[in-house]
Amino acid sequence: MNGIPIHTRCYVDNHDDNRNLSSSNYQINSNNSTVLVFDTETTPDQYQNLLFGSCGIWVNGHLKKFYLFYADWLKKAQIRKILAYAKRHNFELMSRHEFVEKVFYPYVYQARAKCVGFNLPFDLSRLAISYGKARKFHGGFSLKLSENPAHPNIRIKSINNKASFIEFSKPVRKKSQKKKPHYKGFFLDLKTFSFALTNKSYNLGGALQDFECKLQKPSTQHHGKISKQYLDYNVNDTKSTYELYQKCMQRYQTFLLSKQPNQLFSPASIGKAYLEKIEVKPFLEKNSDFPKEILGYTMMSYYGGRVECRIRKKPVKVTYLDFTSMYPTCFILLEMYNFLISDKITFYNSKKKTQKFLNKITLSDINKKETWKHLTTICKIKPDNDILPVRSKYGAKHATNIGVNYLKSTDGTCLWYTLPDLIASKLLTGKTPVIEDAISFSPIGIQKGLQEIEILNGIKLKAGKDFIKTLIEERLKIKSDKNQNLKQNILKIIANSASYGIFIQLDRNFEANSGRKSAVSAYGLESFNTQVERPERQGRYFNPIISVFLTASSRLILAAAESLVLQNGGYVAYCDTDSIFVSPKHAQLVQDFFRSLSPYSQKTEMFKVETGRNNVKLDDV
Repeated sequence: MNGIPIHTRCYVDNHDDNRNLSSSNYQINSNNSTVLVFDTETTPDQYQNLLFGSCGIWVNGHLKKFYLFYADWLKKAQIRKILAYAKRHNFELMSRHEFVEKVFYPYVYQARAKCVGFNLPFDLSRLAISYGKARKFHGGFSLKLSENPAHPNIRIKSINNKASFIEFSKPVRKKSQKKKPHYKGFFLDLKTFSFALTNKSYNLGGALQDFECKLQKPSTQHHGKISKQYLDYNVNDTKSTYELYQKCMQRYQTFLLSKQPNQLFSPASIGKAYLEKIEVKPFLEKNSDFPKEILGYTMMSYYGGRVECRIRKKPVKVTYLDFTSMYPTCFILLEMYNFLISDKITFYNSKKKTQKFLNKITLSDINKKETWKHLTTICKIKPDNDILPVRSKYGAKHATNIGVNYLKSTDGTCLWYTLPDLIASKLLTGKTPVIEDAISFSPIGIQKGLQEIEILNGIKLKAGKDFIKTLIEERLKIKSDKNQNLKQNILKIIANSASYGIFIQLDRNFEANSGRKSAVSAYGLESFNTQVERPERQGRYFNPIISVFLTASSRLILAAAESLVLQNGGYVAYCDTDSIFVSPKHAQLVQDFFRSLSPYSQKTEMFKVETGRNNVKLDDV
């Protein structure tokens, strides 16, 4: 059988990236006392042009002024309907043009009020009179709302379906003022903010319900037709959006963070904000002389979570087992907090030591906590029918994907894998991989300046104490208390967001000039120099040494569970990152085996039976 090409990651050194990772970009502060909230309604056709909208101005929590505005093209008869409604409710009515010139820019730009909405990019685009490509944000667009040259355009770049970058572009200014910082605005999309706070994706109605707002989103069958009911619907959306803003801010205050809410794009932003509060320094700052070739080998060994269907188109009974806080638990077992707060990270060649360790290790060693302290090693091997994660194009698909496959090198090529992946292969094949080279990592010292912080009210973290372990143990203490559901969910969000994704964050440089290529160096099996138009930037807390071992360790846990079940005559139907579906009579075997692996002081079932609707356990489905 002919082989197929495989793809590996590499470490890319962006020579043009001169950022100071420890300092944040300069921001001109907004006016915290004033909030502008608006919502629009559109035509029901495919163009979804502006029909009308409403806007409220709140100052220090009190409604100062409420406006209705309508599309510039609206007919007089339609305007009269809106005017009659506005008079009954003592609202000021104006055209879109008047609203933009007399309300939006005076408040949002000149007075620096917070501009708040739900799905804000859509509503801002309804106010635009034209649009174009945003030069600063590759793939983004620039909205022109006003003909007044003193009123800057608004740039929007979609990050994903939950978040966007939104800011004012540079206004037309005198030559002497061009180098001065300009106000970028304070645009807060509650769709993004609510997601960052909860790790849930909402529509407005769902967010209002989950945040227990008094105003709820009513249903309407009057879309596209100007009527009292449709105007009521829109006004309610604006007022309920402001209430949701207040509820979100109240929730955010419990996190005790100073980061501005419009700088939170996901739960990962919450995790980074806590590391900033502790004053953890970035890996690339503390280890500026770390060999880039070794970072390349490390990045080669990075793969995501394991998702695999083993039994298809055949109904079988299973028990759904879910591992307790997979990535935070692996983070603790591997003692990754020592790596995170270390003064330096060192490395050494460990081929003989690692091969000896790999030769001796068995399934019975996996549930011993001591074993996990020796796994932070990457190994160079020549795959020979070993079961390993592989990134390739499967079937006719154009995009690459990751599968856990039998892998054999047909041309003598060697690859770098983590030691946990090699152990997983040994458990699944019964064959010990042969190591060509090995590099082990160790943390050295503790960085200076770590701060003692209060995570939530009453939960303090002493300088140097394991942040992630503290979060999980505090959560376990209150998990059974239904009155503490909100607090334990917040602790879960913080622990998950601070223990994985931020360490592998790579962003496209959207500020690069289109058409201008930047010189980069790529490090993998080989090193080479090239030029790219949109170089990647490592996130502030990028640390491949942490990230590769977290995902590899989760795969090792699943491989150990699978091996345990198969050795005892059972079957595995499916697995996904932190869960596994096994034959019901072997579920207890898995639970008993992994119980001793718990690193927590609280009594904890590491593989718990997952529950479905109405809290029914999925133990024989």
